[in-house]
Amino acid sequence: LVIKIEGKNDLAVIGGVVNADITQSAVAQSVGGQMTITDVDNPAQFLPQTNTRGSNGFGYGTFSLNASGAWTYTMDGPHKELVAGMVYTDSLTAVSADGTAQTIVVTLHGTNDAPVLADTLLRLTTTLQGQAPLNGQVMGTLVSNLVAGITDVDAGGTRGMAITGFNSGGKLWISLNGGSTWTEQTGVSASSAIGLLADADNRLSLIHI
Repeated sequence: LVIKIEGKNDLAVIGGVVNADITQSAVAQSVGGQMTITDVDNPAQFLPQTNTRGSNGFGYGTFSLNASGAWTYTMDGPHKELVAGMVYTDSLTAVSADGTAQTIVVTLHGTNDAPVLADTLLRLTTTLQGQAPLNGQVMGTLVSNLVAGITDVDAGGTRGMAITGFNSGGKLWISLNGGSTWTEQTGVSASSAIGLLADADNRLSLIHI
């Protein structure tokens, strides 16, 4: 009597640390962890990887993994373009000796990087008394010209300005539609500022009294 027993691969059992978090700052950061592995019919180890690019489609850094399951993740820069309140991920697929796969995920949290205003002379076009802008009249200064010296490394950062006051020697008019309509501004203060985006429509005009 012959009994034939055919072997079958029993998948490795993987545990330990497979997730980590990084909060973006001014410098590149590193995190890491230790996975565990047991395998009843194959060597209980991982296939090593060195400086493997994260597989999120962008790759904010690289992973390294040794045979015992110790892994590290190192950002390739501070990535200041990450936006506050947004979550980004980088991942690595770790593979054991018998082919069992485990995904390691590093979650990156963006923070707000303050915009930088260059030391730039701002010029606002003015007109003489009695020459208030008329609806349909393209005049004055584009807000985008006034904030050209502002830079923001955060991806999708919006440029603009807030007007908290102006001197008593003039009257301020604004247009939010490229000059189609103009509105005189009064009572502007720090607590009731006018916020204007830097786009192709928002314009300012200062009229001398």
